[in-house]
Amino acid sequence: MGLGALGAACAEALVGLGFDVVGWSRRKKTLNKVGCFYGKQGFDLFLAQSEIVICLLPLTTDTRGILNEENMRKLPEGAFIINAAQGGHLVETDLLKLLESNHIASAALDVFENEPLPKENSLWSHPKVSITPHVAALVNYESASAVIADTIRRSLDGRPLLNLIDPVRGY
Repeated sequence: MGLGALGAACAEALVGLGFDVVGWSRRKKTLNKVGCFYGKQGFDLFLAQSEIVICLLPLTTDTRGILNEENMRKLPEGAFIINAAQGGHLVETDLLKLLESNHIASAALDVFENEPLPKENSLWSHPKVSITPHVAALVNYESASAVIADTIRRSLDGRPLLNLIDPVRGY
């Protein structure tokens, strides 16, 4: 879910590993060897054929809670959920319900609505949940510093800045 810079890189890497890959995004995208779905009309079709869902969406008003019971039930029984985007995408109580019913086989979660994840949260001890400590995307300091330096140079020179957030889209 999400075919921006991170999602496209993930999809292409999975294709390279031999996976059949489909992706979903807000707008139409085209990626080599990736079945691309988009918009509301393509969402249910995407879910119906996704055995493993990797959420890499930006968190917006439209995507908050997108991994809810209604949508996860549209996945094939035994699907696997990976959330490495934002905790606000996943409704944790809905996931737990679907794990208990075996509709969702397992989940790997790197992000949570409340971070750090409270010690008493049942996700910690759930046998079908793997938790990582919000490390799905580590920063490469060398490449990050080059991007920051370029942004400063562009700003000082009056050139257009790259990778700006669009407040209308929310990312």
